[in-house]
Amino acid sequence: MSKPYVFICFDAEDPINPEADDALLRLAQIYHSAGLPACFFMAGEKARVLRERGRKDVLDALRGHEIEYHGNYWFEYPEPALVYGNRDSWDEAVQKAFMYETPGLRDITEITGQFPVATCQHQNNHSPATTHAMCQAGVNVWNGGLGAPLEGLGWILGMFVVGRHSRGVSS
Repeated sequence: MSKPYVFICFDAEDPINPEADDALLRLAQIYHSAGLPACFFMAGEKARVLRERGRKDVLDALRGHEIEYHGNYWFEYPEPALVYGNRDSWDEAVQKAFMYETPGLRDITEITGQFPVATCQHQNNHSPATTHAMCQAGVNVWNGGLGAPLEGLGWILGMFVVGRHSRGVSS
């Protein structure tokens, strides 16, 4: 009998409410105490606000878990990925995806001390151009949804795809 695998995933994105920092700390501590690694979907904005608020306790607690790139912004995008991804030429859309997203990827890596294990854009703010840009930036796994549950695993634009909408577990 094969061993089942479960992904324990949490969005870590709210940069507005300081109470969300405490909830993030507690979740990281609970799963660490239980010996269960979790995956925290970190938005660049959230990482930056944790640093600005001096929440080294939260950042230290996250070190025992995986960090996944959850986009540079929480809700205020400079321009939604589906808009520029559908409107602009491929090269222009990839260039914008790099411009909008790689600063968040760098910030998360610097602030958490971990390069994200995967990417899943917040609020499905993605397009083929963002997927390609993240792959070019060194992120090799897309842990996102494509709308409906994804049956099986696969490769899209050079990234290994694990559909979290059909496999992710959130408490």
